[in-house]
This record gives sequence, structure tokens and C-alpha cells, in this order.
Amino acid sequence: MKSYILTFQFENIEPVVLRKVIVPGGITFNRLHDVIQNVTNFQSGYPYEPIHLFGFQLDDVVVTNNVQRIDEAKSKSYKGIAVKQPTRIKIDTYLERLGEFLYVYDFGDDWRIHVKLEEVVEDYYFGFPTVLDWAGEAPPEDVDGPPGFEHFLEVYQSSSHPSITISKVGRLSRVSDYSIKCL
Repeated sequence: MKSYILTFQFENIEPVVLRKVIVPGGITFNRLHDVIQNVTNFQSGYPYEPIHLFGFQLDDVVVTNNVQRIDEAKSKSYKGIAVKQPTRIKIDTYLERLGEFLYVYDFGDDWRIHVKLEEVVEDYYFGFPTVLDWAGEAPPEDVDGPPGFEHFLEVYQSSSHPSITISKVGRLSRVSDYSIKCL
């Protein structure tokens, strides 16, 4: 089965947050959104209900779940850009033609994840996505994007920061093992 090895790298975040994943060919952009959600620990992909809007920026095409934008595009030319639904468009043609594109998640927080095609694999025997490698802890959901994540890390790394209390939920292994409450 034809498959793609992709890297997903958050923009504007230090240290680097990156995931290397193999996905089967023929999946839709909606399924790619689900994969990105699952490997970054965001919660707007399968099996969860969508809680934020997302879009893929593909040169002259935007693939998005933003119904308002899709409706506007049906009624008129949307700034010379085609707007399409993620459930109807497969990734193959765009991946192979462009090699890379931008995924934007949660238009309020403005998470930007660079999607890059690393390799085309012709003989992948499994029909499901698999994480091959990773670097960095992904940010928690709803911390107000890269600037908010930077502040979150500052607060998290300082046991004496004046604006928080930290209560341990379990054995420390990830940022999500702590419950952080702003006062």
C-alpha cells in the first residue's frame, strides 16, 4: 500500500516540537487533521467532537472545516483561492505536488504546524498511521497559542511563580501530569 512519511513541526515554539508519522495514501484532509490531533495530544480530532476550526493552506487552495468560509466561497470567488471541505479532498495529489504545506489549528490560538513530505513508501503493509519518531512535548490545548505556551512553560518551570498553584495529579512524566491553576 502506498504511504507517506510526514513530519509535523510546530512553528514559533522552542524547544522544537516535531512528530514523524507514516500515513496510508488515500486519506482525506479530515483524517490527516485527526492524525495531527492525536499525535500532538490536542482534542479536536477523532474520537472527540471538533472543538476548534482548522485549515490546510495549499497555495491556491484552502481546505477547512470553517463552514462560513466554505459558504462564502460557494457564492463568490474567495480572494482567488478555492475553499474546500476536508472530508472530500484526499491528500495524495497535494502532498506529491507541493511536498509541504501549513496546517493551522484553532484560529483563536493560531497553532501553525508545518507538514512536510519526507518520503513516499510503496510497500507499507498496515492501513493505519504510526508515529515513527518525535521530539519535544506538545503544548496543552487552549493555552493561547505559542505566546501562551511560552508563558505556560515559564510558569510550569518555576515552583515559586506568583500567579499559580501547582497540584500533582500523578507521577511526573509529562506536562499534562500537573494541574495548573491561575490565581
